[in-house]
Amino acid sequence: MPDIAFIVEGQLEQRAVNRACPNHKVVLLGANGDSVTIATICNRIETHYRLFSNRYYPIIVIFDREHRRETTEEIESALVKELTSRGIDSKQFIFFISDRKFECMFLAHIGEDGDYHKSGCPQTTCVDGLDGVSELKSRLMQKGLRYHKTTTGLELFKLVRPTILASKSPSFKRFQSQILQYCRWAGIV
Repeated sequence: MPDIAFIVEGQLEQRAVNRACPNHKVVLLGANGDSVTIATICNRIETHYRLFSNRYYPIIVIFDREHRRETTEEIESALVKELTSRGIDSKQFIFFISDRKFECMFLAHIGEDGDYHKSGCPQTTCVDGLDGVSELKSRLMQKGLRYHKTTTGLELFKLVRPTILASKSPSFKRFQSQILQYCRWAGIV
């Protein structure tokens, strides 16, 4: 049976996946930002897919919705349609399009006062749609802390409890249900 592989948007996502699901192939998407078109994203996915040469299943694609108008579901549907039009079986992909920013997941545990809440931040009921970076910086500033994507971000990722996050993020909950069998981290309570 082939091994799983990941195509991710940025270095934080790459480091987080390496931490959560070690010993799996993780490559950068090579396209970043809310002005990147679905066709461009599919070009990059197709390139990696071809280079993978059927050695990986499923291929898990992770990137941010950012400030796109479309919902995460609409973006995923457009990706599936575009990949299918290119003759690629979209059923071999699992997509996680974080609703706005990857950093939204940290807000499930970081309170408005900057404190970490292992059982989930009581003031935050839903992290989807928040501007994760801006909100996170604001919360951490309450403790005199600064946010840096690839250092602070990775440290915060290590504190994320996927079951708590799933209770505060419908987009992550859907993703979690799809990857549980492939990545034990997704089931951590």
